[in-house]
Order: sequence, then structure tokens, then C-alpha cells
Amino acid sequence: MTNNDSKGKATRSRKEAEAARKQSISIPKDKKRARAAMRTREVDSRILTRKALYTLDEKYLPARDRGPVRAFIRKYTDSRLTLAEIFMPITFVSVVLTMAYPVADANNSEIIGFFNLFFLFMLFALFIDIASFGFLLNRALKKQFEKAERKGSTFYGISRSLTLRVMRLPKPNVKIGGAPREIKLPKSLRD
Repeated sequence: MTNNDSKGKATRSRKEAEAARKQSISIPKDKKRARAAMRTREVDSRILTRKALYTLDEKYLPARDRGPVRAFIRKYTDSRLTLAEIFMPITFVSVVLTMAYPVADANNSEIIGFFNLFFLFMLFALFIDIASFGFLLNRALKKQFEKAERKGSTFYGISRSLTLRVMRLPKPNVKIGGAPREIKLPKSLRD
């Protein structure tokens, strides 16, 4: 018994649908070949996903990075210079300088105290910068995407802004200020 759906075509029976599904999956009978074929498909899939992180091909991007909302967040975040991008190098320099001065001398303890105070000030400034960035991003998202699903979008933008620009994935396709930027593929992904 077949029913007509809204398009006027007959709906397949369960038996026909199961037969078509089983036919489309062709697994080699040899387990070794099946595993090799599966590994090849997985490697190809990973290469396409990795390439998409550079080319921003929506079809192959990971699920967390797909969609117009996430594309807007990436562009919004990457077009700004945040304190978080500067914080990591300053922290590294501060830690190295603190370790370079031994505490035994009284003058060195003042220098170390200065570095510690500077670090606390930077942490406080970073917190304020992150909070203001999250507020501005949330306001821009509400304005741009009134009815779209925005759950987790502000956190996505904040976590992207906390990552060093050179380490962000998907790669930024805009420069600071919003000008377009050409993304170069690494040698391992070039055809």
C-alpha cells in the first residue's frame, strides 16, 4: 500500500526503503579492505575539514563554525584588536623577567612586586575588555540576527577573541579594521 505525499508521488514502502539503504552501503567482505577503505574515507574527510578551516568552505567546516551567525561573529571578532591578544605575550615577558631576578636582593623584590602589580592590573583590564566585548557582540548579534538561533554565540566570540590571532581556527579572513585578507593554505594542504 502506497500513500501519496504532498508532491503527488507515491511514498516508498518500508521494504523498498530498507533495500535501497542496504544497497547504497557497499562494504567489502574482506575486513582488512573494509578497514583500509574506512581509514581512507576518514583521512579524506579530515583533510577536507582542515582545508575548510583555511578556505571557510561552509560545507566542510566543523558544526560549531557553520552558519551565518558564526561567520558574522568571526568577522566581528577578527576585525578588532582586543587586549586579550596582547595579554599573552605580555604575560610571557612578565614571567620571564620575574624569573630572571632572584628574590634574595631587596631591590629585586621591589621589581618583582612591580611585575606582580602590573600583572594584576592587566588581568583586571582584560576582564573589563572581555566583558565589554561580550556586551557589544551580543548587541550586534541581536541587531543583525533578530530571529536566528544565537545560543552560545557570545561565548564563541569571547573564546575566539581570547585566542592569539595566528592560532585562530577557522583562520581570520579580515584584517584588523575590517579589510579583507588573503588566506594562504599551508603546503601540506595545497593540491
